Amino acid sequence: MSSFRSETNERFTDLANLLKSFGWVNEKLAETNLTDAEQSLRAEEERTLLASTASIRKREPITIEYLPKDVDREIVEGALKELGFRLTTGVTQILHVPTNAIWFGASVPIEDVKLVAYTLIRAGVKIKVIRPFRNPRGARASIVQVGADELYVDAPALTVEEIRSATEFIRKE
Repeated sequence: MSSFRSETNERFTDLANLLKSFGWVNEKLAETNLTDAEQSLRAEEERTLLASTASIRKREPITIEYLPKDVDREIVEGALKELGFRLTTGVTQILHVPTNAIWFGASVPIEDVKLVAYTLIRAGVKIKVIRPFRNPRGARASIVQVGADELYVDAPALTVEEIRSATEFIRKE
């Protein structure tokens, strides 16, 4: 029994360390469940696969406007930059809602939107909505914005499978 407990503790520690390397913070680890950890691991698999199919150079014109919360900021920012995106950060205006939304412009390929989503999910973020900006052209055409949407606080999180199988993301309002 002691050996089983020791092996289980060691595996938990290994999983916790892996999740931390993706950007999970201790507070999120303390409240996580197996489903969330599994989604993080699947997001990493999809991110790796999708990132290998397109040139980093194609992502250079895309800017991610990122308002970090509830993640290890340096790890997540590094992961987005590693994919070739330009990154601007700011301070969120909605403090009481965790990061849960992604908006994007008309010139952003759906694969790049998915890469951003996978990067966030692997860091433990529960993305509840992905949709184009109301006005997706002009100045916002090549922007992906990550933030919080109060309308989706109680919505279920999108799964990696739902994101992978999506052929488009649309506005529902």
